Amino acid sequence: MLRVWIFSFSLLLAFSSSCCASVPLSSYNEVWQTPSDSPRGSMPVGSLRGGIAGNVFVNATAGYIQVTVSHSSAWSESNDLIKLGVLQITLTPNPWGSTSAAFFSQELDVATATVFVRGGTNSTFTAAVWASPNTSNIVVNVTSSSPIGVEAQLLVWRNAASPVSPDSTTWNCYNYTIAADTPVVSAQLPATSVASRHDNGPAPYWADTLQQQDLTPLASTAFNPLSNRTLAIAASCDVCTRVDSLTLRTAASGVKATIVISGVISETAEFDERLGDALASVFEVATDAARASHVAMWNDTVWSRARLDINPTAANGTADGGWLVARMMVLHRLLINMQVRAPYPIKFNGMLFNVEDPIDYRKWAGANWWQNMRLPYYALAAQGAEDGVAALLSYFNRMLPLALARTKRYFNHTGVFWPETHHTFGTYAQTDYGCADERQPFPPSIPQTRWNRYNLQGSLDLALLVLDALWLYARDAIALAQAIPLFEGVVDFYAGHWGSTGLLRIFPTNSLETWQCITYPPVESDCVVNDMPTVAGITYLTSRLLAPDVSQQLPERLVAKLVSLAERVPPLPIHNGMLWPGDSLPPSTTNSENTELYAVHPYRLFTVGGGADLNPAMAAYKARRFPCNDGWCQDIMDAALLGIGSDLKSLAEDRATSQPLEGYRFPAFQPAMQDYAPNADHLSNLVTAVQGALLQHDDSGEQLVLFPAWPCAWDIDFLLQAPNRTTVSGRLVGGRVEALSTQPAEALRRVRVLPCQQTATSAATRASGIKRPSRRASGV
Repeated sequence: MLRVWIFSFSLLLAFSSSCCASVPLSSYNEVWQTPSDSPRGSMPVGSLRGGIAGNVFVNATAGYIQVTVSHSSAWSESNDLIKLGVLQITLTPNPWGSTSAAFFSQELDVATATVFVRGGTNSTFTAAVWASPNTSNIVVNVTSSSPIGVEAQLLVWRNAASPVSPDSTTWNCYNYTIAADTPVVSAQLPATSVASRHDNGPAPYWADTLQQQDLTPLASTAFNPLSNRTLAIAASCDVCTRVDSLTLRTAASGVKATIVISGVISETAEFDERLGDALASVFEVATDAARASHVAMWNDTVWSRARLDINPTAANGTADGGWLVARMMVLHRLLINMQVRAPYPIKFNGMLFNVEDPIDYRKWAGANWWQNMRLPYYALAAQGAEDGVAALLSYFNRMLPLALARTKRYFNHTGVFWPETHHTFGTYAQTDYGCADERQPFPPSIPQTRWNRYNLQGSLDLALLVLDALWLYARDAIALAQAIPLFEGVVDFYAGHWGSTGLLRIFPTNSLETWQCITYPPVESDCVVNDMPTVAGITYLTSRLLAPDVSQQLPERLVAKLVSLAERVPPLPIHNGMLWPGDSLPPSTTNSENTELYAVHPYRLFTVGGGADLNPAMAAYKARRFPCNDGWCQDIMDAALLGIGSDLKSLAEDRATSQPLEGYRFPAFQPAMQDYAPNADHLSNLVTAVQGALLQHDDSGEQLVLFPAWPCAWDIDFLLQAPNRTTVSGRLVGGRVEALSTQPAEALRRVRVLPCQQTATSAATRASGIKRPSRRASGV
C-alpha cells in the first residue's frame, strides 16, 4: 500500500513563491547533419487551426526541397484522405554541392514549429518552412548570402483516372474511379502562382453507402463531405513567374524568395471564387508581423500552457530514460497540435504525415475507428488544449442528425450511437456493414461483422471525453450547451436499447472486440451479457452528469432521464473479487483488449484520484490476460491511474525508446504497430499516462492528487492544467518537492501530495513478458 503524505497548507505556501524553471524547448529540437534518402526521412510542419500540414524532405544530391502537402479536409470521391500534392523547390546552384566546404543541416525547431534547412559554403543558405496559423498556407522563406535561382514545381502523380476496387484494402463494397488531377486554368490565378486541382465530381460513394445501409430516406439529415468537392494545391512565389501550368521560376538569381503553398478546398461551383480569395493577398501570411504572430501563437496556445521536463539536467542526446520520455512527449505534442483543431479528427493510420508508396494509400483506409481516433484527445485538457476536443465535438455534431434518425429507423427508439468504424458522414464502414453477398441473414439494423456487431459503448466514451475537457477543465458553459444534444442522445439510446423499464440486461453485446457474439442470432452461451465497458460507461457518465455543478446546466427533462437510467444500470461485473469483462462470456477470446479494465480507463471508477477501493481493479490488472505496451494497448494508462509507479516507469521508457519505421528519421513518426505509419496511438497513450502519473483528481475536480504514480528516479519541472480552470506547477528533485504553486493561489489548499515511488522492475509487467497483439481486425 502507498503511504499518503499530506503536506500542510503552510508548507505548500512556502513552496509557492518561486516556481519553476523550465528547460529550453530547443533542447528537444531534432537536428540532422546528414540528408535523408527518401521522403520517409522528412520533418513535419502543420498549422494551428488551419488544417494543412506537410512533410519536409531534402534531396541534397539533386539540390531540392520537397514538401508533401496534406489537409484534414482533403477527402476524395472514394472517401479516402488523400494528399493535396507535392511542391518541389529546386535551387541553383545546389547549396549542398560537391565542394568540401558545403554544409548540411536540417533542424525542427520545436518552439516555433519550423523546419530550418541550411547549406552552402559556411552555411550561407537557409530555408525556413512553417505553416501559418489559422490559415491553410505553408510558408517557405529562402535566404542566401549569394545569388541563387529558385524553381517551384507542383508534382502530379494522379495524372490519369484510376480504379478503386472493392477488396480488403479499400474497405469498399463497390467499384469507384478516382479522377485525374488537372492544372488550374483560371482568371483568378496570378502570374506568380500555379495550382493543381482534384475534382471529386458527383462522388456516388456517399449515396451508395446510404443505400447499402437502408438510409436513403434519411439523406436530407446526412452531411456529405465528398460530392462536388474540389481539392486544390496552389504555389505562389514573390520573385517568380509562371513558365508552364505547374512551374514557377525566378528570371534571375537573387538572395531572397518567399514561396507560399496554399490548400484550397471548396464546393466545385465556388472554386474559382475561393481560389481568388486565397491568393489575392497570399504573401501577407509571410510578412515579419505574420511570422511574429505565428511564433507567439505557438507559445501562447501550446508551450506556455503545459510542460513536463523529466530529468531536466540530463544532457541532450543521453540515454537517460526519463529525459527520453519527456522529449518524445514534446515531439508528439508538436505533431498533435499541428492537426487537432482541424475540422476532421486526427487520422490514426498515418495522421497527416504518411508518405508511403503509393502516397495516397493507408492501411485501414478512410474510415475512422473510435478505439484509435480517441487516443490523442485524452491528454488535451491537461495541456490547456480543450479546443481540440471542441473540434471533435463539432465533427460529431455534424453527424448527429443522421445518427438520431438512424436509431429511430433501425430500432424504433430514440438516441444516438456511432459504430466503432464509421465514415466521415457517420455510417458504418461499407465492408463492416457487409457487401451484398454478406448481408444474409441480417436485418438492416445489424452489421455483418461480428468484430463490432454489438460494440456500442463508444458514444459513452465520447460524451465523457467532451464533458471532461469542456466543463470539468474549461468550465465553458457555451461549449457545454453545444454538447447537450449529444449527451441527451447518448442517454436516450442506452435507456431504450435493451428495454425501457426495469434493470438493464445488456444482451446481446460485445465486450469490445475481444469477447464477441459468435453466432447469429445470438445465444447467451456464446455471447456477452452486461459487458464491463458498457456497464462502467453508463455508471460513470450518469454519475458525472448528475453531479450538481453539471446537472444545473442541463434541461430538466435530461436530468430526469439521467436519474431513471442511473437507477436501472446493473452492478459492475466482478468475479472472485476482481473486475471482469462481463457477467456472461463466450468460451474464447478473439482479440487482445483487457476489457475489464475499462472501469479504470476511460471510465474512471477506480483511480487513485477518485478515492475508491482499488482492490478489484488491482487484482484485475495483475491478472490481465493480455499484457501489452504498444500502439493502442492501455496497460500504461491503467498503471498510472492505479498508482503503480514501477510499471509506469518501465512502460513509459519502453514506449519512448521505440524506433520509427525503417527509413523514417523523425522520432515521433512511430511504426505501424496495429495501425499504419506514422502511428498516432503509441505516443498518445504515453503522454496521457505520464500526465496521469503526475496529477489526478476526483470526479468533481475539487481534490487534486499530485504524484499518484510518480517514480522517484524521475526529477521533474512541470506545469499542467487541472480541473476548474486551475494550473499546477512545481519541481521534484531527488524525491523531494522543491517548489509547488497553483493558479489561482487558493487552489493550493486542494492539492494532496503523495510521495514519489521507489521503483524496480515490476513483476506485473515482466513476469510473463509483454505480448504484442498479433492481429488487428476492424480497426482495434
